[in-house]
Amino acid sequence: MKLHQDLLLFDFLSAALGGDFAALSAACKDADHRRRADGQSHWCGVLEARASKFAAGPLTIPLDQHALRRYDLNILKHEARLAERRAGFRLKFFQYLALLYAEVFLDRLTTDAAQLLLDLEGFRKARFGHQAPLQAPDLLKLAFWMATGAGKTLLLHLNYLQFLDYGLFKPANILLLAPSRGLADQHLRDLEQSGIPACHALERCACYAGIQVLEITKLYVPEPGKAGPRSGESLPTEHFEGPNLLLVDEGHKGTASETDAKEERAWRNIREALAANGGFTIEYSATFAQVAEKDAVLHAEYARCILFDYAYRSFYRDGYGKDYWVANLQGDEGNTQEELLLMGGLLAFYQQRRYFDAEPDARSQYLIEPPLMVFIGDKVSAGKAPEVLEVMRFLDRVCRDKAWAVRLAGRVLSADTDLTRPDGADLFADRFPYLARLNLKPERVIADLRRDLFLAEGDADSGLSLHLIKGADGEIGIRARASARDAYCGVINVGDPGNLLKRIEADPEISIATDEDDSISPSLFKALDAADSTVSFLVGSKKFLEGWSSWRVSTMGLLKVGQNAGAQVLQLFGRGVRLKGLQFSMRRSGSLDGALAREHPPHLPLLETLNIFGLRTKYLATFLNTLQREDLELPVVMRLPIDVRPGIGAARLSYPKVRDDFRFKDRSIRFDPTASSTQLNLMPMLGVGDKDGFAASARKVHWQTLGGVRALLPMELLYRDALAHKARKDWCNLYIAREDIDTFMEQSAHLAAPPEVLAPRTTKDLERLTNAARTLIEQGIDRFYLRLQRTEETQNSQLELFDATHANIPRLGEPPIPAYELHVPPNRVTEVRAIIEQQRKRLDEDTREPLPRLHLDEHLYAPLLLASDGLPDGAAVVKSVPMGLVGSERRFLLDLRAYWYDAWEAPDWDDIDVFLLRNLPKKGIGFFQTGGFYPDFMLWMQRGDQQALAFVEPHGVVHQEQEKLDLLGFIRGDLAQQLRFPIFAFIVTDTELKQVKWLTGTDKEKRAKLRAQHVLTMDGSEYIEAMLREMLAALTQRTLNPDAP
Repeated sequence: MKLHQDLLLFDFLSAALGGDFAALSAACKDADHRRRADGQSHWCGVLEARASKFAAGPLTIPLDQHALRRYDLNILKHEARLAERRAGFRLKFFQYLALLYAEVFLDRLTTDAAQLLLDLEGFRKARFGHQAPLQAPDLLKLAFWMATGAGKTLLLHLNYLQFLDYGLFKPANILLLAPSRGLADQHLRDLEQSGIPACHALERCACYAGIQVLEITKLYVPEPGKAGPRSGESLPTEHFEGPNLLLVDEGHKGTASETDAKEERAWRNIREALAANGGFTIEYSATFAQVAEKDAVLHAEYARCILFDYAYRSFYRDGYGKDYWVANLQGDEGNTQEELLLMGGLLAFYQQRRYFDAEPDARSQYLIEPPLMVFIGDKVSAGKAPEVLEVMRFLDRVCRDKAWAVRLAGRVLSADTDLTRPDGADLFADRFPYLARLNLKPERVIADLRRDLFLAEGDADSGLSLHLIKGADGEIGIRARASARDAYCGVINVGDPGNLLKRIEADPEISIATDEDDSISPSLFKALDAADSTVSFLVGSKKFLEGWSSWRVSTMGLLKVGQNAGAQVLQLFGRGVRLKGLQFSMRRSGSLDGALAREHPPHLPLLETLNIFGLRTKYLATFLNTLQREDLELPVVMRLPIDVRPGIGAARLSYPKVRDDFRFKDRSIRFDPTASSTQLNLMPMLGVGDKDGFAASARKVHWQTLGGVRALLPMELLYRDALAHKARKDWCNLYIAREDIDTFMEQSAHLAAPPEVLAPRTTKDLERLTNAARTLIEQGIDRFYLRLQRTEETQNSQLELFDATHANIPRLGEPPIPAYELHVPPNRVTEVRAIIEQQRKRLDEDTREPLPRLHLDEHLYAPLLLASDGLPDGAAVVKSVPMGLVGSERRFLLDLRAYWYDAWEAPDWDDIDVFLLRNLPKKGIGFFQTGGFYPDFMLWMQRGDQQALAFVEPHGVVHQEQEKLDLLGFIRGDLAQQLRFPIFAFIVTDTELKQVKWLTGTDKEKRAKLRAQHVLTMDGSEYIEAMLREMLAALTQRTLNPDAP
């Protein structure tokens, strides 16, 4: 059984919180990350909506609303603590959930450990009977399985604060164990940045009440009759008498050699010795699966202590980190293949660099760092480094032999390499879309590549030179001989650089000059992230495995990957897929939604993709096997052609569009503190509970402005927070004056709160008042900006005619053709290819694997693909771009088709035509550039020259989203009036009315209240008829020329 299928503690807490982690994760991912009006997070609202499921969980005393809100406020408090020193820090949804799981566990452990053990043991018997019975000491170790790049370090800081909050015991020592000195030093820097007291355990300091950081290699367990290490740089574990709080970062070797296995056992003994005497351990790793794969003892240990699982498979599927492409070859290797692979990797890297240089706005907005090509492996020794020699021989020849390089590049760019992918296509087919758009000949590509990557001047062949960097540890600088600036273009990092230089000098096939040593230059490796670094190539391994962290890695060549190096392979991979993303979301642009939804630069995914290739097929095989064991089997990318309905232009379908020459962000505006008022209610709610969850009953409240308490508040801090909020929103055209915040609090910020908050006597009460003021200020800024934007964009909107070139019809390639991009599991490629190659077959409706799809005559193109939750059995195994339709969208389409099939020949409808189009997020018709509202469907109704348009959004209404509801009315009112064209907007919902807690009354009354706000419940076909009849009544005679008055 795989480790992620055998997680007792994680599944136990997931069951306590409603039983379905996938659904909980999805709901939290879509929730607003800001606070609600009552000061709680919107994530808390997601949890409250699941409350009806808590009673069925494994806790004898189930969680309740009070506990959820207490946990939520605790988490927000710790987030605010880190944000004091880390400007703009905000939790990601998965970090929030990890902290929530810790809150539940630590709360139950400190209040009633015996009952927690009984509940866990009952759950084990019912679900994990193959595991050994639990004992009380099993509750004293937790582990967080988090992907590299998911913020393990900050989670460690927050868990430390949680542990201190709950006070399970007063630890004699708080120890943070790291695998190396480099990582220990990095932890010290990170702790200082978070404002957490820490020191290195081997250095004299006065902060032993804080965290002591130490590399695990500096510890040993004393053995009777056996002397310990003589070095003064080591400590026996008994030096740290317990009970200890032990925080362990990547405490495993991760390889399976006999030597490493012996050291692995020693490390485990150290951890156990430090945690003895009632201590508590929290471990963090991205590679628990790999270290436990062949060790039954480790599997059993981590299966019962992993509290939270957000390994790379989840991280990637939720859109975090870079995408990845692996040069997955079929067939045998040879010298020519290696050269083609290296050239393909080099050109893929150059394409990234070329696009990066050409798009300064994109790289700035999406926080993209300069691309870096690394050649890396789990071992690159000085004595045996044939792959390093091959890489250097290749890079030198690119600079030294232009004719050869041009021939090789021509084969790669034209996809004529005889290297095939699993689907039979050339390995490099469609891999260079940006270079294809530039239409560069191979000669130009090589000339520009030499200049931009190798810093070579002129067109003459020259080659490379190598220089030992005397002031750095194990570094050799790489420089083009034709470099006019004498700048280094690369660095080699190996254990014995002198020996490597001797081997290069002795190799008759390598013409690289090994010139004089460099005694002046500082470390090239340490300066890789500096703004003035000229290095484009890195060759080595050791620094990666010791935790080197960089955002630059974009192309990775595997030099040597051992058969048993699974954990280290995943660590290497994790280093390469780190991504900052838009507004530091850490997500790929293609996965952004909500407030971050927008049309992204067309070739941006090139900079959000890690290209991976290997010098040996067996290295790639090891790498791919590791990913497959992580349930990340590399899909085959294929195209599914789309059939566009003929005569779209003749239908003259109109839609609203902001004029191309108007951009709201180009206009400077000042915050008007009196433009709109905001309210925040902190009064305790009277909770009414039933089997379906919690509802809040209304109570009379007294509102007052914050003017009366302004003198108590840290106004300078609140002003800085307002500017930081504006920056997070990327509202660079908004000016907020200091005095505007004072005026806003005097006139527009209304608060209802208990007396102890309005007249605080304690630090905690003052903190609550400050947080309330911050929330009101942010809400006021948001409301002012978005309303003004909505008004001005409406005033600058016009009607356009839809045609077949619109971005709502997916396109791929150069030149672009209508098509989906499919990501197909290798075992389904044959089936999918058969569907693609037969037009009749791909247009047929078929909701089965491997390519579930619908066909609607009314839709402007076919087919319409379905996502897994768009199917009754959740069966979709092929992922598509754009993604397939989800369940509520599928239901709307089927209901519309069923109604129209029966009605279209009836007297009311026999002269009516209906046209439907899926409105793609970020590329389609959006409302208000920063609002990010892209309704899922556009529905046109036409009778001759008469036309009406409706935007339809299948959407849940468990939570009140008043801003979106107001927007429906604005579209139907202000926008339609501005354009003098009938436009409608509807939300259609399949949410059960008993779940709509924010409305009171009977189901009939709730349905009427929703209808008044243009929300239709998906009951039978009635809602479809109601929508169509409202459109029919509004059809007006008009000329369909968008320029007509």
